[in-house]
Amino acid sequence: MSDVNQVLTTIDDYLLSLADGIALAQTQLSRLGAQGPPGKQFNYYLPKLDFELRMTLNMVESSSLSERYDPYRGERAARDQHVCFAPVTSEQQASSSFSAEIVSVIKGSFVAVPANEGLPAVHVSSQLDASNPQAVVVTVRARNAAGEPMAGLEVQFNLDRDETVTLTDETGTVDGSTLNWTGTYLRDGVVTTDSSGQATTTLFVGGGMAKGARLAVVLDAAYRTELLVYEVR
Repeated sequence: MSDVNQVLTTIDDYLLSLADGIALAQTQLSRLGAQGPPGKQFNYYLPKLDFELRMTLNMVESSSLSERYDPYRGERAARDQHVCFAPVTSEQQASSSFSAEIVSVIKGSFVAVPANEGLPAVHVSSQLDASNPQAVVVTVRARNAAGEPMAGLEVQFNLDRDETVTLTDETGTVDGSTLNWTGTYLRDGVVTTDSSGQATTTLFVGGGMAKGARLAVVLDAAYRTELLVYEVR
C-alpha cells in the first residue's frame, strides 16, 4: 500500500488497472457459458462499470511540515503554507488551520461493446471434398444469425504439422515423425469470403505422404478456430 503522504500513481495507471480488472472478470464470465436452445450457447457479459476518482488538494499551515521540507526549499523563503495531496496525519499536529481545499472528481464508465460490433453473430461451417485425394478442397461458409452470407470475411488456413504428427501417432499404424512432407501444402494461407460468404482453398497431398496419415488443417475466422482432419488415402 502506498504511503498516505505521497501520491505514487497517475490517473492513467488507475484507469488501466480498472480496465485490466474488467478484462479479467469478463474472461471468467465467458467461461461460464450457459446452454440455450439446441445448438446455441449464451455467454454472460459485464455490460457497464461506473467509477469515481476523488482527489483532494489541501492548503495547510504546518510548522512540522516546514521543518521536514526545509532542506529541499533551496533559496525559497521559509513559510508554513503547504499543498498536500493526502489527508493530514497525526504527525502534523502542529497544523493550525486549513485555508483552502480543492476537490477534483473524475467520473466515468466502462461500457462493453458487443462482439462483432453488435452485428448478428457469425456462424462458420467448413467441409472437405476429397473427390481428388491428391487435391482436397477445403471450403468455409460464413453466415450471420439471420442466414445472410458474410462477404469480405478473412479466413486463415494453416497446415499444423505438430498436430498432424500427434494425430497420426494415435492411429498406431503410422509413425508421425517419419512423414514425408514433400509436395504436401495448402494453396492459400488467407482467403476472403466472396459475395456468397464462401472461401475455398486446396490441400495438396504429395505422393510420398504415408497412407493413413492424418493431416490437421486449422482454420481461423470470425474469432473462431476449427480443426479439420483429412486421412490420406
